[in-house]
Amino acid sequence: MRALRVSPTEIVVLRGLFEESFLIECSNVRECDEIIEALRSGKSHPRLGFLLKVEVTREAEVIGEGILAKTLREALVESGVKLGGGLRVYASDSWRPSYFKRIEEEAKRFGFRYMPVFLALDLGVIGPLYEPGSPGYLCLEQQLTASTGWLFRAVRDYADREALPSNPLYLKFLAYLTALIIRRSVDELRGRAVLVDFQSFYIDVAKIYLTPLCAPEEVSSGL
Repeated sequence: MRALRVSPTEIVVLRGLFEESFLIECSNVRECDEIIEALRSGKSHPRLGFLLKVEVTREAEVIGEGILAKTLREALVESGVKLGGGLRVYASDSWRPSYFKRIEEEAKRFGFRYMPVFLALDLGVIGPLYEPGSPGYLCLEQQLTASTGWLFRAVRDYADREALPSNPLYLKFLAYLTALIIRRSVDELRGRAVLVDFQSFYIDVAKIYLTPLCAPEEVSSGL
């Protein structure tokens, strides 16, 4: 088992490359260090009790064409997840902002759960899981744009005019990582997105917040 520290307050645990993945939230840096040390040494820790119980998402519908969607379907079948029904996963080989915005509008109108997965140049994005009352793609876009500045905005504006180039190896890795998360429990990505920087091969977990700027209806209704 190997643990990858991804931020001061969250840990991603990868049990083998294509077996299972987990997100663990810890209250401070010291607790994160204690969890990592427990994983390395094989000792018990109160926050690791959930490893004894594996919950499986049994159904997921992959919507999209291209390498990412095709590989994700194969990875889900290999992991025992049934295709069709349940969670809708919109997979795109490149970043298509207007497409994901339209999906979110439909999800709000009809009340279904969905999750975006896409590759924006060298950045792989998984999530967040959207359901009524939780942040979706629009919150993700606004908060990533604010945190990464002009470069992210430039890529976003370019992406709707012309298809961005995508590395097939990045797409396949992204597909299998997505399958790991879905197999374990996609609910872990409610209010979170997994970001994979393929330049540094750094995996981060970003918290996505519900704000009046990205979801005024949900915030005003108190959901």
